[in-house]
Amino acid sequence: MINFIKEQLVIRRLKKYFREYTQPDRAFLKSAKLRFVTIAEQKSDISIQAKHPRLWKYATVAIVAIFSMTSGMIVFADVNNVSATNPFYNFKRISEQIRIGLSSSTKQIELHQIFAHRRLEEVVKLEENNLEINKKDNQNNIDKPISSESKIRIDKLNKDFEDETEAGLDDVQDPKIKKEVRQKFCQDILDTIKKQPDNRRDHVADRVKIKCDEGGIDTKQEQGKQQEQKED
Repeated sequence: MINFIKEQLVIRRLKKYFREYTQPDRAFLKSAKLRFVTIAEQKSDISIQAKHPRLWKYATVAIVAIFSMTSGMIVFADVNNVSATNPFYNFKRISEQIRIGLSSSTKQIELHQIFAHRRLEEVVKLEENNLEINKKDNQNNIDKPISSESKIRIDKLNKDFEDETEAGLDDVQDPKIKKEVRQKFCQDILDTIKKQPDNRRDHVADRVKIKCDEGGIDTKQEQGKQQEQKED
C-alpha cells in the first residue's frame, strides 16, 4: 500500500514537471502575440488599398457609361419624335416629362399642346398602319380583325391626348398666364382636333371650349377674328 502511494506521488510530480517543461514562456507568448497582430494589420491594410479603389473605379466607369448611353437615347428619341412602335418610344416619353418638369409655367402650356399633338399623330399613324394591314389581308382573302395589342395602344394614346389637354387647360387657368397664351393653347388644341376628326374626341373639343370660355376666351369670337384677318 505504501509503495502504491509512493508511485502515485512520483507520477504526479512527473506530470507537473512535464507541464512546466512544455508550457511556453509568458514573455515569449506576449511578444509573439504582438508580432502576429502587427503583421496581420499590415497585410489587411495592403489588401484593402489594392482592391477597394480599383473596385470603385470600375463601378464609377460603369455608372457613367450607362448614364451617358441612357441620356443619349432619351435625347435621340425626343429630337427625332420616334413613332409609338419604335423601341425608343418610352425614352421619348421620359424626355417629355423631364422637359415639362424643367420648364416655366408658360412654357409648360406650350409643351402640353405640342405633346397632345404628338399623341394624336401617333394614333393616326397606328390606325393607318392597321388599315394597310387590313388591305393586304383583304387582297389575300384573309379576315383578320385589329389585334388587341394595337387597340389597347391606340386607346392608351387617346387617353394620353386627353390627359395632356386637361393638364394644359388646368395650367391656363392660372391668373398669371397671359390671355394671349391661353388663347393660343385653346385654339391650337381645337385646330389639332379638327385636323384629325373623330367622334371619340368630340367630348375633348367640348371640354376645351367650356374651359376656355370660363377663362374669358371666346373661341368662336377668336375664330371669327382670325377668319377676317385672313380675308383682309
